[in-house]
Amino acid sequence: LSLLIVLGTFVFAETAALSILNVPKEFGTEVAFVLIVTALSFALRFIATSYQAVIEGDQKVYITQLFNVYWLLANFGLTVLVLLCWPNVYALTLVYLVSNVLFYVLLRNYAVRHYAWCKPSFVSFSAKHLKQLWRYSFGIQIATFCIVLREPILKTIVANEYGLEAVA
Repeated sequence: LSLLIVLGTFVFAETAALSILNVPKEFGTEVAFVLIVTALSFALRFIATSYQAVIEGDQKVYITQLFNVYWLLANFGLTVLVLLCWPNVYALTLVYLVSNVLFYVLLRNYAVRHYAWCKPSFVSFSAKHLKQLWRYSFGIQIATFCIVLREPILKTIVANEYGLEAVA
């Protein structure tokens, strides 16, 4: 599902920027870049939720909350650094991606280190297992997708209806 989101965003980013978000044509490239990198970040967070669920299922919510604090600190620190050294939309968008990569790596490494069965294996492939996994996780992933997109969709609707000043 994450791969489909990234591919769809990559293909339709500029069209979405110009038509759905009502961005002026001269900013189409920048907005397309932001949408693509945001989709990559979203996909990483989407994948990371599997590891997060394993850790929280083991009643170690404090670990995932600690990693959220690290994510916030990385995001803050990198944002300040970028604003001082290279203040533009491309750099700020990459900060978001880098901090989400950090979050994914922290969750994945913790899960693989503490739960041996979490280690992904690409040696064998089973269509039967993939089908079972898809059937089990599809609803969860759709719910996560809806929850994560609620705020950006609301902001888009408000901006289109009342202008950017209302969103701010």
